[in-house]
Amino acid sequence: MTQFNILTYNIFNGCPPPRAEQLDTWLKQHSYDVVGLMEVEEFNLKHFQENGKLWGDYTHAEFCQMPRANFVGVLSKYPIEAYPTPKEKFFHGILHVKICSIHYLIVHLTHKSAAARNDEISELIEIIQKISEPLIVMGDMNIVSPLDAEFHTDEIRRAMFQKVELRLHFMSGHETIKSIKDGTVEFLGKWSIDYRPMQRLLDIGLIDLCRESLDRYTVSAPTNIPDKGKAPLPPVRIDFIFANYQLSLLKPRASVLTSSDLDNISDHYPVECSWTQ
Repeated sequence: MTQFNILTYNIFNGCPPPRAEQLDTWLKQHSYDVVGLMEVEEFNLKHFQENGKLWGDYTHAEFCQMPRANFVGVLSKYPIEAYPTPKEKFFHGILHVKICSIHYLIVHLTHKSAAARNDEISELIEIIQKISEPLIVMGDMNIVSPLDAEFHTDEIRRAMFQKVELRLHFMSGHETIKSIKDGTVEFLGKWSIDYRPMQRLLDIGLIDLCRESLDRYTVSAPTNIPDKGKAPLPPVRIDFIFANYQLSLLKPRASVLTSSDLDNISDHYPVECSWTQ
C-alpha cells in the first residue's frame, strides 16, 4: 500500500518569468505523482517534458496539442497511456490518460460563453459515461458548485451581477424595465447564480472531492495576480477534482491550497488530492 498524490493547477498564461521561477521552486518542494496543468501555452511538448524532469523527476509527460495554442498537459512519475479524445470540441482541448490503472480526464472548460461551456460539459459527460474503471476528472471547470452555495455571500453575488462579463458567465436570469423617468431607464434585475452546469456532473455520479475543504475559493481576488483586461473574479471555487464511484472506494481526500507562497504564481490556487492504493 502506497500513498498516491495528485495536483491540478491553472498556472495562468504559461507562467512566464519571474513567476516561472516561483513555480519551479514550489513544485520541487512538493512530491506529487501526477500533476495536471492548465494554461501551458508557453510550452511545446519538448520544453514541457524537460521542465517536468526538473520540477520533480516527472519522467513522463503528455500534452493536448491544439492548432491555436496548447492549454492542457499532464506530468507523471509513472508511464502514461494516452487515449483519443474529441479535442476539437473543446476550446482549450482535453486530455484522457491512464496512469497506474486510473483514468484521468484533464480539462479546462471554455470561458467564451455559457452556451459553449454547456456544450463542452455534454461532450465531457459522454466520455465519462463510457469509463467503468476508476476515474479522476480534474481541472479549471469555469463553473461554480451548488455545494458552495452557502459560501456565495450577498457580496459575491453582487460582484457577479455588477459586471456584465461575470453575470453572463455565472448567472442566469433576466432584466425588466422598472421605470422610465426623465429619460433615465431603471432595470430590475432578476438574476441568480446558475448551478445547473455543475449539477449535471454531480447528477451522473461524479463526487466533488473538495466538498469539505476549508478553503472554498480557487481564483483571482485572493491572489496577487489579476487577469488584466478581464473583470476580477470574486473569491469562488472553479477548479475541481472529481472521482467516480470506483475511485471513491479508495477514499481520496482533497483540499484547496492557499498558502502565501502561492500568491504570486498564478491567479488560481491549486487543488491537491491523495489516497492509498
